[in-house]
Amino acid sequence: QNETGTLLKQYEAAQYDSVKVDLLINLSRAYEYSDYSKSRRYAEDALQLAEKIGSDWAKGKSYQRLAFHEAREGDHASSLKYYNTGLQTFVYLKDSSEIAFTFNALGDTYRELGEFDDAYLYLTRSYQVARKMNDSLTMCFALHNIGVVFKELGHYEIAINHLNLSQSISDKINDVNGIAYCNDELGDVYLGMKD
Repeated sequence: QNETGTLLKQYEAAQYDSVKVDLLINLSRAYEYSDYSKSRRYAEDALQLAEKIGSDWAKGKSYQRLAFHEAREGDHASSLKYYNTGLQTFVYLKDSSEIAFTFNALGDTYRELGEFDDAYLYLTRSYQVARKMNDSLTMCFALHNIGVVFKELGHYEIAINHLNLSQSISDKINDVNGIAYCNDELGDVYLGMKD
């Protein structure tokens, strides 16, 4: 509540649309698990404002937010469309960080659809781009999600290797959430190996 209250005050005080659009994107992210309808509305408002002011970066970020919402609603086709539109924007802008993030999101969406070849392709691309930038957190996400792909395929040893690599990066950068997620997935893998 504190974060959202601060963001709302900043939004109300903002004089420039470029600041407002960034705050709308942040508000969408801040509300994503506490008030879904507000989160979605802020993402839609951000896209509308980004288009009005002609901010390609803000359009790309807004597409990412809308893709998240479409996936959460089970509309993976629309989610993939939004992610791909955002990806094209970030490629045009040569924004490697957002390219890596979007590759990861695309890979995870394909994994949710059970399209593991496409998932693996996008997740490895995410890892490669992140590695070139030395972006440890995105490398960690990509390795984790590749591990999940192999877990779901029943290739448990390969899954363990990827999850352990992800966890070791999380340890180095003190990413407690990443450590917890890896432990959860490793638990699933070991349970799967018993069956």
